[in-house]
Amino acid sequence: MAKEKHYTKKLTNGGAGLFVLTLFSALIGIAGAVEEFAGTEIYNSFYSRRIDHLFADSVESFMETYRAAVAMAVLGIIMFVWAAASIRARRIGKEFAAIAILMPAAILYKPVYDLVDLAMSSRCADAFRTEFDGDKFRMVTELMLNGLPALSGLLMMIAGLAAVAKLGGDHFEAELSAPSAKPAKKNKFDTPTGFNNKPVTPPQEDHGPVMNAQPDPQPQKAPAPVITDPEPPRKKSKAVLCPNCGDVITDGEIFCSNCGRKL
Repeated sequence: MAKEKHYTKKLTNGGAGLFVLTLFSALIGIAGAVEEFAGTEIYNSFYSRRIDHLFADSVESFMETYRAAVAMAVLGIIMFVWAAASIRARRIGKEFAAIAILMPAAILYKPVYDLVDLAMSSRCADAFRTEFDGDKFRMVTELMLNGLPALSGLLMMIAGLAAVAKLGGDHFEAELSAPSAKPAKKNKFDTPTGFNNKPVTPPQEDHGPVMNAQPDPQPQKAPAPVITDPEPPRKKSKAVLCPNCGDVITDGEIFCSNCGRKL
């Protein structure tokens, strides 16, 4: 008979912490994805020189320039929905923590390198020393180009580490049973049969006397019979015959009941 296998999966509830972290991660990721359009409108609103774009003049260049921001925006939305769905139910496991930690690291390794390289370059320092506010604005938006996805990924990784901590401290486990194998069909030839397909009763083995048998209980004594005094014997009365007709006369009769003669 096949044994039923059980698998345990450790789960934890989302909690408000994961909900807030993934919410801000998604919002910052979306802000990084729309930076091209929002930055252009802000620049044209505050400065007299008008521009058509910041860093991307076509769809292809936009996807090339903002691919990290778009990826983090999509990932942030997915993880936020996941955390929001499990805020009251135990639905978050190690998969959530693995995705929240590994995916941002895979997406943002190059944007973080470019951000650090730009922040430490002389071009960044010269842009903030100039008197032209437009150059300062463009340098800030260029730093935000990689800074916003990096910040979104940092919050996402913190959420993943928080999930790991919750899984390590929570003792709740869900036991999932694997589908058990179907019982084998009974073969008609499994039962021993004799002639005419009649079942054969196996002989019972004689195991001999039982060694540890309990002794028979002592026989109970029968109650003594109650002796009562016999009734005294009745005196036999002699039969008296009527001298006239010969009929039997009962004791105490004065006249014969047959012929009526006085006795």
